[in-house]
Amino acid sequence: LVSLAYNALKCGQPQRALTAQPSPDATGPNVRFDYLQALCRLKAGRAGEAIPQLVNVSRRTNDPAVQKTIEKLQRQRGHALFSHGRYHEAIGTWKTACGTEDPEVRPRIAEAYLRLGVECMRAGKGDDATRSVEAAVNLRGSPADSYYAGLVALSGGRPEDAAALFEKAAGAAAFTLRARAHRAIALFASRKNDEAKQAVAGLPAARGDREEILASWVKAMAHVAAKENAPATRLVKEIHES
Repeated sequence: LVSLAYNALKCGQPQRALTAQPSPDATGPNVRFDYLQALCRLKAGRAGEAIPQLVNVSRRTNDPAVQKTIEKLQRQRGHALFSHGRYHEAIGTWKTACGTEDPEVRPRIAEAYLRLGVECMRAGKGDDATRSVEAAVNLRGSPADSYYAGLVALSGGRPEDAAALFEKAAGAAAFTLRARAHRAIALFASRKNDEAKQAVAGLPAARGDREEILASWVKAMAHVAAKENAPATRLVKEIHES
């Protein structure tokens, strides 16, 4: 069976080894055959069968060459899943391959958690979104992680937590206006109107139409909080027309 799987792989005919099964009482060749058969399944495009089989092999052998090859294949599988938006599966694959402490994979796992959290937030799955973005913050803690964790907290009715997260994100140039504007919204939601007005007054110049709309919206909220209805109405009208 080992020779069958090896030759099938070497000759570019992986399908020849896909259905072969060793006898239940076989001992030595089993691990080697399972390893080669899993590689054949990968070659044949049957990764869903191959990956669990490789994981099983990695638990049954101490061969460093086999372990290294399996880890490499799982890393590649994780990257493929990530690129297709299958973030939950990518996280599981990477964790199985090398855990969360690997310096190469750790930021990728964090990014997958972040994107998964944003997807859950948009789907209205608040608890799942919170767990995912918190995992991203704990693993990486980048300004992007803090910003989107703030959005999740705000949408989940935790404005004070959101304000603190937006404040962390505001130090990065890419998020300065968005983070400060959303922090002002969170402060308004927390009924900290004076602090929110100060935040609005300190907004930097907008870069692009989307930031301009967000800044105008927050300024309109500040006018409403101050019972200045005329300028608030004007800004909302401008936003609508834009």
